[in-house]
Amino acid sequence: MIDHSPARRITSALALCIALAAGTSAQDHCVDFDGVTGYGIHGESAPIQGSIWEAWVYVGALDPAATIPGWVVGWWGAWTASPFRITATGELFGPGGYGNPGSDVVLAQLAPDSWHHLAATFGGECSPSVDVYLDGQLAMSFDVGTQCPSSWYTVLAAYNYLGWNGFYKGRIDEVRISHTARYSGSFVPQTRHAVDPDTWALWHFDEGSGAQAADEV
Repeated sequence: MIDHSPARRITSALALCIALAAGTSAQDHCVDFDGVTGYGIHGESAPIQGSIWEAWVYVGALDPAATIPGWVVGWWGAWTASPFRITATGELFGPGGYGNPGSDVVLAQLAPDSWHHLAATFGGECSPSVDVYLDGQLAMSFDVGTQCPSSWYTVLAAYNYLGWNGFYKGRIDEVRISHTARYSGSFVPQTRHAVDPDTWALWHFDEGSGAQAADEV
């Protein structure tokens, strides 16, 4: 189900598989994905070139058998892709889906049962370069890809419908997409963001229950 209401909400594709639950850490509330079938979808196309995508993630108990990376955030569209992917084993991968040469590189092994901040800044090229940050530190810089991406829908904890089958398992909070690359070096991640003129979308996931989350923009 895609919600096209003026409030710009993230809507679960299968309501039973998404839960807006109280957090136990720095993030007061979050959205919890089961890694099986649930994902969130937003029916507008997000900016890619010259943008930044960021989120807080929490990987729970690790599953050694779950080695297919699931998307944290991403887009479905022309060259469907995601700036970062995580397996249930805690492996963090970089961008994948639009021909980037470094997309299969494992950037880090995330510690379980703890929050981590992820950010990806996209260059202004048609097939943009990408800098991926983990907890405010540059994890890797990726060269210009081979395809020119554009988005139709913005998705959370989704999969590549062109062939990948993995879903993200874990919690997500404070998803922000901005029209500008906010970071160019090390930074201290904010646990809660505020809307400013450069914010394209911001989801706090403060609802506490239900199957929809409102965009603050």
